[in-house]
Amino acid sequence: MPLSLHTDNPYRDPVPTLQLLHCLVQAQEGGVTALTDGFEAARILREEYPEKFALLNEQIVRFRFASEDAELEHQDTMITTNTRGEIIKVRINNRSSAPFQVDFDIMPAFYDAYQTFMRIVQETVANGP
Repeated sequence: MPLSLHTDNPYRDPVPTLQLLHCLVQAQEGGVTALTDGFEAARILREEYPEKFALLNEQIVRFRFASEDAELEHQDTMITTNTRGEIIKVRINNRSSAPFQVDFDIMPAFYDAYQTFMRIVQETVANGP
């Protein structure tokens, strides 16, 4: 089964900037690499849906990982900008997102923004060899 597009380790702060993965046994089927540019997807969201970008840039969400050996958790926005408004972080990972705890009144708009962002992420995929 392919993994959904995601950023790794959103429950860490800071997020590791470099990861090396080692293949021990090559699969006979599958193994397709799919990459996307989360910063470009966030730029498109801001340009085409500024109100949705604002929600993902303002609402704090929780990311969590737990195993027998560790419990890691971090709260941040899905899209983070600096004081100049430049996009500096994108955190998306449906497997480590904790339940969203945003105000009930904005929950439908938040989910709509999240789904729109993920649609843009999927549309900007560049498939590997």
